Amino acid sequence: MATHKYLLNTPPFDLFVQNLASRYHVVVQAVRAVAEMNSNVAAQSDSIVSHYEEKLIAHHDYIRKHGEDMPEIVDWQWSRDVITACKY
Repeated sequence: MATHKYLLNTPPFDLFVQNLASRYHVVVQAVRAVAEMNSNVAAQSDSIVSHYEEKLIAHHDYIRKHGEDMPEIVDWQWSRDVITACKY
């Protein structure tokens, strides 16, 4: 079973989740903070927060079953558009 392997080698993304510092946690915190100042964000905040809370639940279930980070985490890469936009 994945539990024994998981105890010996915690996957990297799961360490962030355990410390409430994953990209999903950051999005939730940012949306909640900005929603207080921006009515457009406030109008969408519940659905955005729910989406990322569901992602955290899915992560929890996947990691416990497979003992490794989800493919969408492991295989994630910056898109060329984002990289280009970030260049000075």
